[in-house]
Amino acid sequence: MQRILYYAVLPLFWLISLLPISVLYLFSDFLYTVIYVVLGYRKKVVQDNLNNAFPEKSAEEINQITRDYYHYLCDLLVEVLKGATMTREQYEQRWTADAEEVIKIHAQNRSAIFILGHFGNWEAAAPVCTFYCNYNVNIIYKSIANNYFEKLVNKIRTRFNNKVTPMDKILRQMLKDKNELIAYAFVSDQSPSPKNAYWMNFLNQDTAVFTGVEKIAQKLNIPVIYISVQRKKRGYYHIQPTLLFENPKETQEGEIMHAFMKHLEQDIIKDPACWLWSHKRWKHKRNMQV
Repeated sequence: MQRILYYAVLPLFWLISLLPISVLYLFSDFLYTVIYVVLGYRKKVVQDNLNNAFPEKSAEEINQITRDYYHYLCDLLVEVLKGATMTREQYEQRWTADAEEVIKIHAQNRSAIFILGHFGNWEAAAPVCTFYCNYNVNIIYKSIANNYFEKLVNKIRTRFNNKVTPMDKILRQMLKDKNELIAYAFVSDQSPSPKNAYWMNFLNQDTAVFTGVEKIAQKLNIPVIYISVQRKKRGYYHIQPTLLFENPKETQEGEIMHAFMKHLEQDIIKDPACWLWSHKRWKHKRNMQV
């Protein structure tokens, strides 16, 4: 049934993606009414997360960020949809990047790890980095149950000669690619199992953080670069890479992930509507048995 639905929906998906972005933003405005006003999708989760993250803000400020968040979430959905057919020229009209630090690492004949959060249009960050940073990008993803939806998303991700690798196969792939220059893109702000997590204060809360990226970087001594996806206005973005660690093997336990999360935290504080607040990020507590 999933296969039939996939091949039935796929042509419609691509046709809608061909519509001008201005038309898709009109659909986004309608979608906001449905998701936020009518359905109230995960509204309690969003507001609980915001209240805990920003205890100093008033109820009206929290409500305004909530509305802004749902507006942006709907924009993000149509931007990802539009990404299925956007050309390089269209991306370059809407996206800019300061790539000097990344280009320096590439010039040293070293691969890189790009680490980013669910902030801004993270899905489009990989093709944009490909345009500006000299690297081909291998996007690391967590496999999902619906194989056909995963296939569709990965088709979008690989339009500009990028690669994709599931998380559980990445170390083997990186060892295989050791003689190639590749940037591996990890979205690393999800909620991990508390058992093997690194714990820190993030957005005023005790937060579990994945350590897998750090362990890979230390093992292979691949430079770690934070990718900040900054929204300038509706549909326009700027990528600001920051070299966190040039030689990860010299870092202490938790040092890489702490630096990443603190950079992400600053981005969220500057533009809170652009983070994925509807995710149950703090569902685990320290010392919780799983």
